[in-house]
Amino acid sequence: SSTACLAVLHNRTLEALNLGDSGFVLLRPDEDAGKLQVIAESKEQTHGFNFPFQLGTGSLDYPHHGDFRSFDVLPGDVIVMATDGLWDNVHQADVVTRVQECRDDSELNKAAGRLAVDANRIGRDHTARSPFAERAWAENKLDFPGGKLDDVTVVVSQVSLAPSRSDIPLL
Repeated sequence: SSTACLAVLHNRTLEALNLGDSGFVLLRPDEDAGKLQVIAESKEQTHGFNFPFQLGTGSLDYPHHGDFRSFDVLPGDVIVMATDGLWDNVHQADVVTRVQECRDDSELNKAAGRLAVDANRIGRDHTARSPFAERAWAENKLDFPGGKLDDVTVVVSQVSLAPSRSDIPLL
């Protein structure tokens, strides 16, 4: 079985469907503050703690149960999409900070790999204060110290203007 996070960028509209505990954040540069700000995010869907909606054999969850959202985007916006292996281990503020660091260094293309390494490192740390451990305690009074080792997939994209037809060389 699997969770799903799908997104389509059409013109200046991002349409996203999220089912389960994978998800995305949409970040926008705040030129006054000089930092990226979260302007939109997916909603995690679970039947209960650590029991996400999933697609698969025997599941009663279907794509139409997903959370659909549509947003206007601007050139320079950054979209971070990831499996729960990231979101269970890395706090959203730390995701934004890591993407900001890569953007500042003109290495946004390295952000996904660095976030995946961060998630894996925290997932192996039995003493880390992870989002998963915090939710385990807050929602169920379960003492689950450390990270949650899991598969990690991260995609980081930046919105840009498509070249006009006159900018495309004809061969």
